[in-house]
Amino acid sequence: DEGMKHLTKMTDWVNLFDVVIVQARKPNFYFDTYRPFRLLDLKNGTSVPNWVKVSEFTKGHVYQQGNIVEFVKLTGWIGSRVLYMGDHVYSDLADPTLKHGWKTGAIIPELESEVERIDSEELKECLSQLLAIEGLFSTCQRSSDTEVRKIMEQWKLLRRELRL
Repeated sequence: DEGMKHLTKMTDWVNLFDVVIVQARKPNFYFDTYRPFRLLDLKNGTSVPNWVKVSEFTKGHVYQQGNIVEFVKLTGWIGSRVLYMGDHVYSDLADPTLKHGWKTGAIIPELESEVERIDSEELKECLSQLLAIEGLFSTCQRSSDTEVRKIMEQWKLLRRELRL
């Protein structure tokens, strides 16, 4: 819940999806055909499962555990009609894609700082300067003029600094 709130910047992120399943207990989700889905009551701030048999999924509700056979039976979805979000590279991303053809999305908190860096004005300015220098090199590289060569050496130093 907290990861999805952080990712979507929304407290009601559950409504973004047709079906939300948590605590699926992989890999058993894919192999144990007897474990039923349970509806979670999140309204009062707790996650207490309802032990009544789930016979249909309702948008805006959160379900716990279950199995792939029951999932396909209740939704009719197979293959690329399913978007599976997870935080474990192998069991959340590789297995669903390779074994079931599902589309997958990764929630990897460690990448947040990388994304912020890539999206920073500082990096955009640095890349803009690097592209400008490369353009100048392309224009002047065939020149034999001594002054142009000296300036190109200064550009090389600047380019090296910008790459760091």
